[in-house]
Amino acid sequence: MGLSLDTTEKRALWQLGRYAVYILLLFLLYLSLVYVILPKNWAFSENGIIECIQLALLILLVAALGINALIYARTRKLSLLLMSCGILAIAREMDKILDECIPVFGWQAIFLLVVPLILMQFRNWQELRKQISKFITSQAMAIFLMGIIIIIPLAQCIGDTKYLRATMGGEYIRAYKTLFEESLELYGYVILLCGAFETMLFSRQFQKDEKVISADNKP
Repeated sequence: MGLSLDTTEKRALWQLGRYAVYILLLFLLYLSLVYVILPKNWAFSENGIIECIQLALLILLVAALGINALIYARTRKLSLLLMSCGILAIAREMDKILDECIPVFGWQAIFLLVVPLILMQFRNWQELRKQISKFITSQAMAIFLMGIIIIIPLAQCIGDTKYLRATMGGEYIRAYKTLFEESLELYGYVILLCGAFETMLFSRQFQKDEKVISADNKP
């Protein structure tokens, strides 16, 4: 008797396969750091290769969410909100360059672009609320949350000077702060990029469900 899978089991295997790919990406990142990037020179310097990789990951994140907003109109507000957060992250990574190029405001000038974009998504609160309420219970939200936890609480806490001084005492070296903070941020950005892919899958399913509901409600 042949082995057959129902729809639920196929979805579970598809989800498990995606998780395996995400773990593989993180492992490949680890191998690249240990055996390719770090042996050559101090890669965590200002405008070094690690910062360039971080910036590239964030640009890919924003691009993916922007494409998602164009393709899936029914989750456009959600995608643009997430994209706004990515734009802020890019500006923060480029803070020194933007501070030199933009007088007075510096990198914070990006808020003049992002805040109106965010406020525009709240014009139809009912529509946005529906998108957010579904997104909160999705796999995409779980992966995004994991990335945010790594980037903000963990990276900022473990990479904090006072924390490291209290932990390491006289063995503390300033380079440790940069090493811990930038490494965790790098892994966090990869996880956010995985979350962007999950958001595309979520948006596709959300749009399908909404079309079915709209069709059923027609007289």
